[in-house]
Amino acid sequence: MEESQTLRFYWLKYEVSAIQELIQNSNGIDSFVFSYYFPKSPKESKPLQLVAYAHMLNPAHPDGVYSKHYDILSVYNNPNETNPSPPAT
Repeated sequence: MEESQTLRFYWLKYEVSAIQELIQNSNGIDSFVFSYYFPKSPKESKPLQLVAYAHMLNPAHPDGVYSKHYDILSVYNNPNETNPSPPAT
């Protein structure tokens, strides 16, 4: 019998305040880069974390540079929301 693989999809929401803080601490943002990692955690509800970096073009860095400031975006935690399903498309 062939082994079959299983894919799991998650709908993740992140707090906007983390991105706003990153914008305030970075001069000349032209784009964001979001990398991800899977933290070691026994909680299935937090399987993926995003790390946000800002890429900047400004007089000090005309060729562009990534901000020294970054943020690990926490999964949005609203106890009033009980529907973990993604929106229908």
